[in-house]
Amino acid sequence: MSELTSSPANSYRIQVAGSTETCCELLRARSVSLDALPSKAGAAVRDFIVTLPGGADTKLLFDAFTEGAEAEPACLLSGLWPHEENLETVFERIVAGEAGGSAND
Repeated sequence: MSELTSSPANSYRIQVAGSTETCCELLRARSVSLDALPSKAGAAVRDFIVTLPGGADTKLLFDAFTEGAEAEPACLLSGLWPHEENLETVFERIVAGEAGGSAND
């Protein structure tokens, strides 16, 4: 039951534009945990829940996306919000888990 209400400390909901593959690579290289949120049928995944490594702050994200803007293909951070689970995000996480996990595993 605790997994239904868990919202890790230092986690954020982000939205990306451009190359999601480049974004994911840059974030994983910085030990950022990524969970893709379900997208509409046929649409590219653009929304993620990210958990930063211990002691890190959002500067890590901005540094990664600064590098991503110069990468080819480029990736951009288009949204950043504190991650606070509500009924909708719990539902999305459960549905994604039942469908075989994160699209980025």
